[in-house]
Amino acid sequence: MESLPVAETILVGTKEPVVVKKTVAVEKKPVVKVRKAPEVKKPVAKKVSTTDTDSDSDKNWKTFTLSFYTNLPSENGGYTITATGESLRYGMVASNYYSLGKKIYLSGWGTFTVKDRGGSNFYSSTRLDVFIPRRSGESNSTYLARVNNMGLKKVKGYVK
Repeated sequence: MESLPVAETILVGTKEPVVVKKTVAVEKKPVVKVRKAPEVKKPVAKKVSTTDTDSDSDKNWKTFTLSFYTNLPSENGGYTITATGESLRYGMVASNYYSLGKKIYLSGWGTFTVKDRGGSNFYSSTRLDVFIPRRSGESNSTYLARVNNMGLKKVKGYVK
C-alpha cells in the first residue's frame, strides 16, 4: 500500500491558520480491462430461386384413386401379361387414360409406369389400377383376398 495526500484541512481561528495535512492509505487495485464479446452474426435465411423443372410448384399435383389387382388370369381377361406383352411386376399400373409408358409419381408409393389397360372405369385421369405381386408361397385365394382387402386408396401424385 502507498500513502498519498488526498485531503487537506484548514483550521480558521484567531491564530494564524494552521494547515494540517492528512495522509490516507489508498489501496491500488489492478486495472481490469473488460473486453466486449465479439458480435455473433445470426444466420439469415436467404431466398433461393430455382429454375428446376422438378420443383413442387411446377408439378400438376392431383389426387388419384387407386385400386389394386393381381396377376391371376381371372382378373386379367385370362392373361398373366400386360397390354404391352410384359410379365406383370411391381411398379406397373393400368390406365386407359394415359399412354402406355407414361410415368406417374404417387406420394408414399414411388414412381409407376402405365403398362396395362383396365376396365371402363379407368378412362379417368385420376383413376389407376396398381399391380400388387404375389408373396412367396401365397395361395391364389390368399393372394386375391389380400389384394382385394387393400380396397380403394386416395393418394396425391403427378404425371411426369
